[in-house]
Amino acid sequence: MQQLFKHQQNIIGTFAQHKVAANLLMLIMLLSGVWGLSKLNTQFLPNFALDVIIVTVVWTGSTAEDVEISITRPIEQEFHLHQRLFYDCLRI
Repeated sequence: MQQLFKHQQNIIGTFAQHKVAANLLMLIMLLSGVWGLSKLNTQFLPNFALDVIIVTVVWTGSTAEDVEISITRPIEQEFHLHQRLFYDCLRI
């Protein structure tokens, strides 16, 4: 009897002829994926620090310009001074 289909000699043809090998390869890939997932270091809520400063100042009876000149600008200048020092320390 004449063979109707000639199998290809590439990887697809090999796995088409050897179905057990294809299933074993799939099982190995699934198990390695589960193993890799178990080794993955993830956290639902990771620990990290935010560089945030919140300053609240109440000065009753003053205008917005007085608050900006007397309070906001000096605080911002001090913050920028410390921020530059922090970044200079990181570069060393």
